[in-house]
Amino acid sequence: MIAQEMRQSFLPAVLVVIMSLLLANIAYQILPAADALCMAYGVYRMQAAAEGDNLYVLWEHETGYYNGQGDHNVFFKHSTDGGKTFGEVTSLYHSGPLCTAYPHMAVEGSNVYVMWGDGGDILFKASNDNGTSFGETITLGEGFLGNIGSAGPFVDGGRILASSDRVYVVWNDAQGEIIFRKSDDDGRSFGPPINVSKSDAQSVNPRIAASGNNIYVVWSEDARCEFMIEPTCSTKALFAKGYDPDGSLDEPVPVDKLAYSSFGEPMLLDKLTGDELSMPGFPSVAADGSNVYLLWKEKDNNLYFSSGNDRGQTFSSKVNLSKDYAEGMGAISIPSLWTRDGDVYVLLQAPGENGYLLLKSTDGGRNFERVTQPMPGEFKSEQSSNRQMIITEDGKAYLLWSIFSETERRVSFAAGYEDRSSVENQTDLVEKEYVPEIPPPSNVLLVASHDNVYALWLEAINATVSSQEQRIIMRASTDGGKTFGSATILEDVTTVPEFGTTAAIVAAALATGGIVAAARFTRYKRTNPR
Repeated sequence: MIAQEMRQSFLPAVLVVIMSLLLANIAYQILPAADALCMAYGVYRMQAAAEGDNLYVLWEHETGYYNGQGDHNVFFKHSTDGGKTFGEVTSLYHSGPLCTAYPHMAVEGSNVYVMWGDGGDILFKASNDNGTSFGETITLGEGFLGNIGSAGPFVDGGRILASSDRVYVVWNDAQGEIIFRKSDDDGRSFGPPINVSKSDAQSVNPRIAASGNNIYVVWSEDARCEFMIEPTCSTKALFAKGYDPDGSLDEPVPVDKLAYSSFGEPMLLDKLTGDELSMPGFPSVAADGSNVYLLWKEKDNNLYFSSGNDRGQTFSSKVNLSKDYAEGMGAISIPSLWTRDGDVYVLLQAPGENGYLLLKSTDGGRNFERVTQPMPGEFKSEQSSNRQMIITEDGKAYLLWSIFSETERRVSFAAGYEDRSSVENQTDLVEKEYVPEIPPPSNVLLVASHDNVYALWLEAINATVSSQEQRIIMRASTDGGKTFGSATILEDVTTVPEFGTTAAIVAAALATGGIVAAARFTRYKRTNPR
């Protein structure tokens, strides 16, 4: 998977080896931000969110890092009219040689929340006027949101969840614990930090869900064990639930025990069935009303699911989604889990020509079915990358992908409906000739809110040993992807790297997530969450 992604990005084969060696030696090492390996430069970790006619774009920019030199920023830009016009760029954060900010963004109504790292501290800013202005910076506590070049499956150490005037944040602290804080006043202030994990083991990758006053957090413990050739320990997936008014969370429960608790003593059932979990990793959680849903991968690379209908008190026995609904196909990337109007969705990338599978349950997770999707063959091909899919509240499906070959570099879009195989329309948003000296478009993003669809990407104008010019490009549709406006340049960026060409290519791969899973899945955000 790593090698495939590198080929599609035209990185020399030797760099694939370099990446693999880096990954083997540094995965799951929790390092303070100031000590982390940092060769990133230019624009990276770009992200976007849409709510109604509002579009919010966030990115990091590093002029270069070498021997303690560099200039790092977190920038924000927004539109309130469906991408027709944009406000000025806002600098939310500036530092010297630090490229470990890993910002996270969440949107709720007119509120925009941003969290990022600052050399061992977790910082937070809130806007209550659609991003026009931001309040004072709040220090949430010590910790980190990412390490070693790229946030992603290996360490993605934080999340923001917004609901009405409440804001919940979780992150990894420097001692390997999961920390939780909440705000009841639109992010203006926060309650005291709560240690959710309460463990001597290393806890990482928290995920959070909420329904009403109930809060649910999942995370991985000893995740490094999964990557050992001869494991001497076992990766665990844990769950904790809480009730918002008192701001507390119950004791964490291992998922393998939780998944069988509705059948009586979990350890007894575990021994009777022989169906214990094997290296569970990358857990996800979703909630809707009194229903709570869990999703995780195991050592066999299969995808497992469990559900409960009593606000996290008990859960069903685990279901092997890969075996029962995906013809035994294991997932090769981190799947997406979400709920919509009482239905449960799981989107996973599968090997071979199957590409991406969408599973849906209409009975609270007791049974699933494969949903027909408008998926062009090119979207599933080995030549495509940056694949993304959005399922909207009214059942529309939006797809975005890139084609990078020795003859062309293209970003394409398609639209349809989740239960139909035909594509309603397909559009090439950008098409350029292959120029060896110019990197292909990167940081490709797809976001949507109702019929407003936005495609964004980072385009390199030129790249030399002495400088690199980049542009953040956006194209918008207000009719559900039937037509797109002309390309809008959101920002021109000039970077002066402080290291050689080979190191620059390695840094660019790290910065754009080259060593993590190829697919990035984005889900439509409800404008009226229940």
